[in-house]
Amino acid sequence: MNKYLLTLIALLCLNFSFGQTSIWNEDFTTSSYTVTLGAEGNDGTSDYFHSTDGSNIGITYTGYSGNFFAAQDIDDTGWSGSASPSQLSWSGINISGYTSLEFLGEFASNTTSGIDDSDYVLIEYQIDSGGWISLLAFENDGSSFNTEFGEDTDFDGNSDGLDLSASLLNFTKSIPGTGSLLDLRITIALNSGGEDIAFDNFEIQGVSGTPTPTLTVSPSSLTGLDYVVGSGPSAEQTFDVTGSLLTGDITITAPTNFEISLTSGGGFSGSLTIPSASANSTNIIYARLSSSLVTNTYTGNIDVSSAGATSRTVSVTGDVTAAPLSNDLCSGAISLTPTTSCSYTTYTNLNATDSGVADPGCASYNGGDVWFSVVVPASGEITVDTNSIDFTDSGMAMYTGSCGSLTLLECDDDDSPNGTMSSITQTGLSVGSTVYIRVWEFGGNDSGDFGICVTAPAPPSTTLDFSSATYSIDEDGTSINLCVDISAPSGSVATTADVVLVSSNSPHLTYSTTSITFPAGSSAQQCVSIAITDNSVCGDGNTYSFEIQNVSGGDSASLGTIDSTTLTVNDNEGTSGTQFIQTFSSGSTWNYTESSEGDEGTFGIVSTLSNIDYSGITGDFWGINDANEEDSIIFDTVNTSGLTNMVFSFDYDVFEFDSGDDMYYELYFDGVSQGKIQFISGFSNFSDEGTITVSIPDGTNSVAATLYVDQNGGGDYAAWDNVTITGDSCPACTPTHTITSFSPTSGPIGTTVTITGTGFTSGSTVDFNGISATVTFVNATTLTAVVPSGATTGVITVTESSCPVDSATDFTLTACTPSHSVSNFTPTSGPELTEVTITGTGFTASTTVDFNGTSANIISQTATQIIAEVPAGATSGTLTITESGCALDLSPDFTVIYSNNCSLAGSMPTGWS
Repeated sequence: MNKYLLTLIALLCLNFSFGQTSIWNEDFTTSSYTVTLGAEGNDGTSDYFHSTDGSNIGITYTGYSGNFFAAQDIDDTGWSGSASPSQLSWSGINISGYTSLEFLGEFASNTTSGIDDSDYVLIEYQIDSGGWISLLAFENDGSSFNTEFGEDTDFDGNSDGLDLSASLLNFTKSIPGTGSLLDLRITIALNSGGEDIAFDNFEIQGVSGTPTPTLTVSPSSLTGLDYVVGSGPSAEQTFDVTGSLLTGDITITAPTNFEISLTSGGGFSGSLTIPSASANSTNIIYARLSSSLVTNTYTGNIDVSSAGATSRTVSVTGDVTAAPLSNDLCSGAISLTPTTSCSYTTYTNLNATDSGVADPGCASYNGGDVWFSVVVPASGEITVDTNSIDFTDSGMAMYTGSCGSLTLLECDDDDSPNGTMSSITQTGLSVGSTVYIRVWEFGGNDSGDFGICVTAPAPPSTTLDFSSATYSIDEDGTSINLCVDISAPSGSVATTADVVLVSSNSPHLTYSTTSITFPAGSSAQQCVSIAITDNSVCGDGNTYSFEIQNVSGGDSASLGTIDSTTLTVNDNEGTSGTQFIQTFSSGSTWNYTESSEGDEGTFGIVSTLSNIDYSGITGDFWGINDANEEDSIIFDTVNTSGLTNMVFSFDYDVFEFDSGDDMYYELYFDGVSQGKIQFISGFSNFSDEGTITVSIPDGTNSVAATLYVDQNGGGDYAAWDNVTITGDSCPACTPTHTITSFSPTSGPIGTTVTITGTGFTSGSTVDFNGISATVTFVNATTLTAVVPSGATTGVITVTESSCPVDSATDFTLTACTPSHSVSNFTPTSGPELTEVTITGTGFTASTTVDFNGTSANIISQTATQIIAEVPAGATSGTLTITESGCALDLSPDFTVIYSNNCSLAGSMPTGWS
C-alpha cells in the first residue's frame, strides 16, 4: 500500500513540474498594452477602438466578464488619430526558463455579412527582438465583400478555419522556441461601418524549467531629461533594477552625455556597480542628462548586465533647448526697418511663451508669440508680411501705443500671398511713431523659423526713360533723334544725364557721349541728334545700343524702366525684291510637299473654287474644300544668308468656316520653330480674306514654312496663294585677306592679342566674338587688338573692305587678374550723396565705382584712395570697383538709407551753422 502511495505522489510531482504555468495575462480591465498604430477613441456607440464593459457600444457580445476590447470602423476619423489598421502591443514579457510556450485568447465578431477582403485581425509575436512571426489570423472567405471573420490557418489571406460569432471563443496557439523576452501585438483593419471584432483574456503559458538568473528594469525608457542651454544638468529621473538568482555584481553603464547614480543629488558618473550582496533585490537608479551640452536632442541606452542573466537596456532621451527668446515679450520687441521691397529675415518662435497681452481675437491665438517694432516712415504706410519656413500657418496683430498700454489696430490670419501666412497693411499712421507687431503660429501647436519683412512706399523720385525701346532709320537718312522723357521732375532742381553709346560706332555713326539737361520744373522731352553715315557697302545694316547714364539732380533722380534703347540702321545697298515665291503655277521658286491626313474633297492646285474671290488670289492657287482632319503644305528650307529686310507673306481666303475650321502657319528660322500661329478660328459661317506678313530678322540663314488647315464641312471653302519671301540681297564678297594665327589664344579682358595673316590694311577692323576691339595696324601681315569689355569666348573676326574673315579657332576668355585691391571702405551705410572713402592699391584715372550697379561720381582719387559719392537712385547692395575691365565686389554690402531730412554732404562753409 505504501509503495502505491509513493508512486502516486511521484506522478503528481512529475505532473506539477511539467504542467503549463501562466506567465502573463491581459484582461483589459487592468490593461498593460500600448497603442502603437492609430489611437483609442470612439465616435459614439457605432465606431470605436477601446476597452469597454459592453455598455457604451452598439453591439452585444456574450461569454465575457468585466472589460474586453472592441473595435468597429476604426478609420472613421471621429476621434483624433483614428486609423485602419490600428495596433496594440505588449513588450518585455519575461519568458526566461520557460518552454512549451502557448498563447490563449478569446475572440468574437457579431457580423456575418460585413467583413471585406481588406479587413483582417493578425496576432504576432517575437522572442528577444528576433523579428515578428504570425501566430493567429482572422480573414474573410476570400470574397471581395460582406462575409464573416474566420480563422486563416495558413495565413494566405482567406479564412479556412472556425468562423467567429457574437459569443467569445477561446483560441490556443503554440509558440515555438524559448528565450528571455517575448513581445506580442495585435493588428486590426476595419475600414467600414458594421465591421467589428472583440477580444479578451490574452494569456501566455509555459512549462517552467530550471530557474535561471534574471534581471529586470522598470521603466524601460526615460524621456524628458531636458534643460535650457547653460542650465544643466537636467532634473533626475529614476528606474528600478531588480535581480533574481544573481551570483555576481550588477554593472550599469550610461551612454555618452548621460550620468547615473545610486543616490539622489550626487555621486553621478558614467557607470556604477551594484555589489552581489545587493544584487538580488530592487535598486533605484537615478539618471540625468549631463551639463554643458549644446542645443540638440540626445538619446542612448543605459546598459544593465550581470553574469548569467540576460542584459537589459533603458532608453534615455533629453533635449537641450535654446535660451528664452529676447523678443518673447513686447518689451523685448526686435526693431525692423522698412524697405521698398520685401526681403524676408528669418526669426523663430521656438521656446516662445504666452506674452500675457490680451488675446488679439484671430488665428486661434494660444501663446507662443514673438514681438517686433517698426518706426513709421514718412509715407505713414507700412506692410508687414510673413512667409513659411518651419510652420505654414501664422497669425499677426499690430498695435499702437506702448508696451503695457497697447491698442489693437488689426489682427490677421491668412492675408499673405504665401499660403496661410499672415500680412497686415496700414496707412495713415503717425509718422515717427512706433507700432508693435505680434506673430504666432496658428493654434500655438507648432514652432520654428519663419520669415518677416516690412515694406513702405519708396520716396517719390524723378525718373528718366527713353521715349522708345527701339529706333530705326534707313542708311541714307541724314540723322535721327533719340529722345528721353522725364517723370516727376523736381520743381527746384534740374535733372541731368548722359546719353551714352555702349556699342561700336562702326560703320554708320560718329557719335560721342552727349549730356542732356531737364530744367527745374520742366517736363519737356530732351533729345540728342544722331548723324547717320551712308556708305557704299552692301549688307552692313547694324544695330547700335545706347544707355542713359550718370543721372543726377531732380528729386532723387534715377533711371526708369526704359534705360536703354537700340537704333537699327537699315542697309540700302542691297537689291530688293522677291527672293522665293510659290504661286502654284509655272515660274515658282519655292518648292513644297503636300501632307494630307484626311479624306479631302479638294486639297490641291485649282484655277477656280466656289466663293473664293479675294483680289490677291489670281490664276492657279491652292484650293481647299471639305478637307476633314488637319492637312498642310510644307515649304522647303531655303538659304537666306546674306539677305536683309526680309518679309514672309501669303494671301488667303476662307468662306463659311464654322467652329473647328481653323488655319495656322508655322515658320522655322535656322531650323527653330517660331511657333504654330493660328490666324483663322472659324465660327458660325465665318468668312475672311487678306494677306499675312511676318518680318524675318536680319542674320537668319535659312527659312522654312508650313501652312495648316482644319476643315470638316462640305460647304466650307478656302485658298492660299503667293507664298513669298522678299528681301534685299548683296553679292557675296571675296576676301583679300587671311588669318593664319593669333597669340595668345586666351586671356582676360584687356589682353593685347597679335593677329598674323595677309592683306591687312590701316582700315582693318577686329571683333572678338562680335564685340568691336581697338586695333593697331602694324603691317600687311600683323595687327594687334585689345580684348574689349563685354567680349566672350569665340572667333576673332578681321574685316577688310566690309568683307569679314573668321579665325579657325576660338579665342578663350579667362577670368581677369585684378591689378588693384581694396582693404576697406567707410561708411558702410548712408543716404544718397554720402561721401564714401575707399582704401586700397592700384587705382588709376580709369577706375570706376558702382553702387549696386549705379555708376558713382568720383570726387577725388589717388593710387591708394578713392572718395566717391553715393549716386541718386542708388539702392542697397554690392559696391564694385573696376579697373581695366576687372571688377572687385566689396563686402559687406553698402546700405542706402532713405530719409526725409535734408542733409548736406561734406563740411559746411566757414560761418554757417
